[in-house]
Amino acid sequence: ETAGIMFTKISAFGALILFYSCYLARVNCQNKCLGVHNYCPGGYKMQSKCVDGSCVCNSQDYDYHSCLPDTKGCKISVDAATSLGKPQYNNQPQQPTYSCTPDSSSSSQYEVHVLSVYEVINRRPPTAGDATVNIVSGGRSDRPLVLVLANYEPVNWILQIPSNITISRVILVAYYVDKSSISGDVNQVLAIERKSYSDSWPRGIGSDSGGGDTVGLLKKIYERFGVVTSFTGTYRADKWSLNLSSQSHDKKTKSSCHEVVEKLSKRIELLSEELKNHKMKIISLKEKRDESFTPQFSSGEPIHKIHRNLASIFVIIVLTAHIHLVM
Repeated sequence: ETAGIMFTKISAFGALILFYSCYLARVNCQNKCLGVHNYCPGGYKMQSKCVDGSCVCNSQDYDYHSCLPDTKGCKISVDAATSLGKPQYNNQPQQPTYSCTPDSSSSSQYEVHVLSVYEVINRRPPTAGDATVNIVSGGRSDRPLVLVLANYEPVNWILQIPSNITISRVILVAYYVDKSSISGDVNQVLAIERKSYSDSWPRGIGSDSGGGDTVGLLKKIYERFGVVTSFTGTYRADKWSLNLSSQSHDKKTKSSCHEVVEKLSKRIELLSEELKNHKMKIISLKEKRDESFTPQFSSGEPIHKIHRNLASIFVIIVLTAHIHLVM
């Protein structure tokens, strides 16, 4: 039993060394089985196993072939051109970079961006390294903006936010949360939260093979805010650029509203024409009516039906006016 525990610890340590060596070599050896025993990291959580020299994962929260997280609308990929976050270290782009950018149609009522890093610098005792986050936006968002910053080693996140952007909430998720901080343009942030593993907030950089819990982080965010707008993670970075998706979402929202208004306008035109015809009937009947009261027009259409049509026109006019005020 002791030998089995020793083997597990050695294998896990070997997986971490393998992950770090892949990082240094700028290659993705995510799927390679490890050593003569064909060890695959994440055996319990990811349900990984070695098949023909490559690791595959059977967990529903991970992609079978890549073993990267695929949960709550976020399917992680490596070095994707669509990544909204761009990490650098010593002014050099970082690879591998793990990211997801879910389709805008699946996004929630919040605009949530996640930036995750293992470290800026590794010092003992643990000391914070500076990481600058430059926010880039093409327009103001119609949704509350939430920024999640996650790290293992201590990090001082320095925010650079355009003057026309207000971030509703920044959530700092860190292992050494007491030694991590947020500074910079914090006057443009309405609320700051600090979370750690003791608060049941896990962290991960996008690949869980060498440790971390990206799936747990994505699930925790989903519980509060829904599907993330973007996730970007890497092992080491001291500078980030984050492009907000606000502009495209605004255009899509406004386009949909205009389509609704156009449909309502056409409906109003038809009902207005119908109202005009009813008025003509009423005038004609007034001229022809005799002393006896008839509950029905000569056309055979009951009065209550005309009243119902008039009420429908009134409701649609009110709705259209309300939509124009909102826009």
